[in-house]
Amino acid sequence: MLRGVAVALLVLLSTQGHAQAPADTNDLDSIQRQLDQAKAARAAAARKKAAALAAAKRKRHETPPPPPPGIQPPVEDLEAERRNLAPNYKAIGLAWDSRGASAARTADTVEEAKQAALDACNAAATANGNADCFDSGITIMPSSRFCYAVSKDSAGKVAGASRADLAAAREASLGQCSTAGTGCVVAYSGCNDS
Repeated sequence: MLRGVAVALLVLLSTQGHAQAPADTNDLDSIQRQLDQAKAARAAAARKKAAALAAAKRKRHETPPPPPPGIQPPVEDLEAERRNLAPNYKAIGLAWDSRGASAARTADTVEEAKQAALDACNAAATANGNADCFDSGITIMPSSRFCYAVSKDSAGKVAGASRADLAAAREASLGQCSTAGTGCVVAYSGCNDS
């Protein structure tokens, strides 16, 4: 049957001026070889194409897709990433003296905040003739949002409190102040995220 196809092909080509009809069976064998070579070439090309498609498919599964627009690629320096994502909380130090001088200061660390509050309180107290400020015992850590309030009574005595919420800190400070004296008012308050 293949021989018949080859003869028909040669007849078709010869009518179009491309080839001549074979004169003997050797020519038919030559045509058969050419047809076999063309078939082998097509099979090799198909195998090559299939291998390229398989390699591309493997590569798609091995390589993560790029991030969508507007999304940052993964950060190798995890510490830098934490610093960029961490809220900007500050430590707060509170200091006061027995005569009503007081100060609150913020800093990056608790130690810096406490020292800055003591320095500011002593500077204010020195202006009034005394410098006996001490740490209030209220410390606001920079690890999470926290608020403080300082209240003073009519005699100048101070009381303070810290809570996660500013209103709760003010209420607690007034509560502590009123147990020690009368006429209490919140002198100042704040949170470590501002």
